[in-house]
Amino acid sequence: MCSVRNDTPGAGSQPHATSEGTIDTSSQLPSQSATWAPSVRALISELTFGIPAVLGDGLVGLYLYGSMVTGDFDERISDIDLLAVTRVDLDADQLDRLDAAHGRIEQRYPAWVDRIEIAYLSTTALATFRQIRSPIAVISPGEPLHIKDAGGDWLINWYIVRTQALTLLGPPAHDVIEEITTDELRQAVRAQTQQWRQYVHSASHPGFQAYAILTACRGLYTYEHAVIVSKQRSAQWAKQRLPQWGQLIDQALRLRALGGRVGEADHAETVRFVNAIADQINPATAP
Repeated sequence: MCSVRNDTPGAGSQPHATSEGTIDTSSQLPSQSATWAPSVRALISELTFGIPAVLGDGLVGLYLYGSMVTGDFDERISDIDLLAVTRVDLDADQLDRLDAAHGRIEQRYPAWVDRIEIAYLSTTALATFRQIRSPIAVISPGEPLHIKDAGGDWLINWYIVRTQALTLLGPPAHDVIEEITTDELRQAVRAQTQQWRQYVHSASHPGFQAYAILTACRGLYTYEHAVIVSKQRSAQWAKQRLPQWGQLIDQALRLRALGGRVGEADHAETVRFVNAIADQINPATAP
């Protein structure tokens, strides 16, 4: 089991009020934040203050991942992804207070409504996710804060956090998440792409179709290179790797960026594409 330290220089300290009464979180943000757009920096600062204000010493660490760290973050459409590691599972009172805090943040930042995804998971759950499923509290696009369970199906997320996340509070992510091998990563990608054979049939919404196509591109890239990159980068690679699908991939990229629409014929193409990717990753399961 990982030994969780809290002695990282500058980590683990709490945001504080300035003499003017405003919240100073600048010392909590990583140096990379100097390049962020002001609205993004303000939002992440607010979250870096708001979450520990509710959880106090119950918060072990707060980690930023997703497109903010893998690249190609687009302020207009991208989500903010965070993992909050807690000492124990959250109780009902903490969940209520976090829900209220998230509501206040969304009121102050309406452009980010349905674009903030935060997972709250205990150190024990992170240490045992391969063996057992544990409660995880999640707020995600289109869903309020709620409890579900997480196990090995979250391995890809935890791999990204461990290897790429920016630490906002607490010790480095590799101190709270045990090593995940590239073989485990590939196995998880293989399992995920097999699941997408079924999921894609419900991808009638154009946005979901684009998501399915770009997720499949990144799945193939990850499987072949054992590295997780942005959807944009993996899509551009996939166009070279699979030129016969270039038009569909371009359509998905445009849809993601511009909110365009696709029709039923494109849905059928999306199903064929996802199955083609799954066949390449695990040809033994090809229908």
